[in-house]
Parts: sequence; structure tokens; C-alpha cells
Amino acid sequence: MQIFVAPYANPLAGEWTDAADAVETYEKVYARANGGDVGLMDTEVPGTDELTQPEVIVALAEVATERGNEWRAYLQIFSPTFNDAGDVTAAADDCDERYRGTFDSDTDFAWEYAEETGMLQGWPEQARRYFDAESFARDLMMDHESVDRHYFAAY
Repeated sequence: MQIFVAPYANPLAGEWTDAADAVETYEKVYARANGGDVGLMDTEVPGTDELTQPEVIVALAEVATERGNEWRAYLQIFSPTFNDAGDVTAAADDCDERYRGTFDSDTDFAWEYAEETGMLQGWPEQARRYFDAESFARDLMMDHESVDRHYFAAY
């Protein structure tokens, strides 16, 4: 993931860098700007729209690389705030705790949830076919959120 670092006074003097190298590039551009204000002008890292701290952006890039679309969905649903790299770690832990998986539909999620929790355990096969997964999915989605087929607990 790429980040553009530049002095505010002269954005043309900036450079694109890999997110993992953002801190070093930030310091290098800051030195070239003779102590002038330097900013992260553009980034491909999700969740960094209003951030200026390179350490936070590097941490976000690492999490985004590890989790991919799951992380993007989490950011879209929960919109966490990042003041430092510790906030990124806390959000990544929260994402892990809330994440339920990827499913094609709410009904598929409901079936998986019922199976995983043992809710249907002991039901005879004849009774299982009368389980109304669509109704259960509507109830289940009162406590869950989904974006792009990624499902999260909403507690």
C-alpha cells in the first residue's frame, strides 16, 4: 500500500512510499522541508482519510494487509477513531472478536450460526427441515451487521 508524503508548502516536493516505510520517508521529507509542516497527502490505506501520524498509518497498513476485505468491512461498519498505534491494535482485536465469517446471504449465516452453536443438535432430520432459517436470520441480524458478505457481531 502506497502513501504520498509531502511538505504542505510544496506538495510537488513529496514522494510516494510503501506504507511500511512511511515513518522514514516522513522524516526524510521533513528534513528536506527545513522543519516545515509535512503531511500525508494521499494514501491507499483504508481508514486513513484524516490521519497525519505516520506511525498510525503504518499500523493500519499492516492490519489491512493481514485482514484484507474483512478489515475494510469492519471500518465501514464501526468507524473507529485512531489517535495512536495502540488504537489500531485495539480495533484489530475488536475486529477479530466480532468477525463471524463470510456468507452468501443472511440465511446462510443463520444456518451456520445454528449449526455452530449446537442450536439444532438433537433435532431429528424431519424436524430440521421445518426450521425457518429466513425468520431466524431476520432476528439474528438485529445483533449483527454485514458489509460485502462479511458478518460481525454488533454488540
